[in-house]
Amino acid sequence: MADAPAATPAASKTYKGSCHCGLIAFTATFSPPLDDPAQAAINCNCSICTRNAYLLAVCPSSSVEFSSGEDKMKEYKFGSGKFPHYFCPTCGTSLMCATGDMKAINVSDCPGVVDDDDDDDDDDDDDDDDRRGRLMGS
Repeated sequence: MADAPAATPAASKTYKGSCHCGLIAFTATFSPPLDDPAQAAINCNCSICTRNAYLLAVCPSSSVEFSSGEDKMKEYKFGSGKFPHYFCPTCGTSLMCATGDMKAINVSDCPGVVDDDDDDDDDDDDDDDDRRGRLMGS
């Protein structure tokens, strides 16, 4: 009788992420990748996640590596305090929350995951009138 073939590990993909001002930058590796239906990002319905518009994907803490600013992140705990949330003290970007050996990454902070942003910051070149027009729907 032949042995069953070994299961192949799910593909993985590493994504770059950062706060808006760039003080905090990281990579997060997800397996399966975020474009795989088995790795669904979620909109948590707790009050802090809702207010910060988190779009979360979970990975092991060991899959997150910081290239800058890890020591600059600020922590916010509420309720039971079991799920600390981390944000940039300069620009206020909500980055992630953590529990045990897992991190829930706000994938909105990873260019190209939820938008077509190429991370070149040219979208900030609009003048105030252009920006106001977009916000006001005109």
